[in-house]
Amino acid sequence: MTETKNIHSLGYYDDFIQTNFILNHCGIELTKIGRKIADTVLKVNLKTPLFPDDSLLRTEAKTFVDFIHKQHKHPDERPLWYKINVVDQAVNDYVGIGHLNLESDWVKFIITYLDVDRAEQGGDTMFIVFDTNFKWAINFTLCQDDSTLVIEQYKK
Repeated sequence: MTETKNIHSLGYYDDFIQTNFILNHCGIELTKIGRKIADTVLKVNLKTPLFPDDSLLRTEAKTFVDFIHKQHKHPDERPLWYKINVVDQAVNDYVGIGHLNLESDWVKFIITYLDVDRAEQGGDTMFIVFDTNFKWAINFTLCQDDSTLVIEQYKK
């Protein structure tokens, strides 16, 4: 039997994320999905492109990239992306939401977006990939204070 999925508008998903994962408009609480099952921290140079050679990121983030591809084998199934800039570590600047196109170079899309649209005043830039049923999430956080890219995976 084929499993059917409910597909909602991006407005629905945005409202769901705001209501269930955002506390006091500062950052996002992904432990509400489940526990953190994996993470990695990569040093970056904020004065140059974050990853001039994408192969380094693909090697370091292979577990996360493979996980997303395993979860979405059918081309019509696409996870959500959600981007927040946490300005001055105090207030969320909600940047956008969309469906991640797994047929494209989506890793480069994430890194480029983190690199060119950073949070003001040295805040964190967060790019979260969500399952549309919110059973898992992978968070890419560019921390300007300590020049790192933190990648975390949460799962029910």
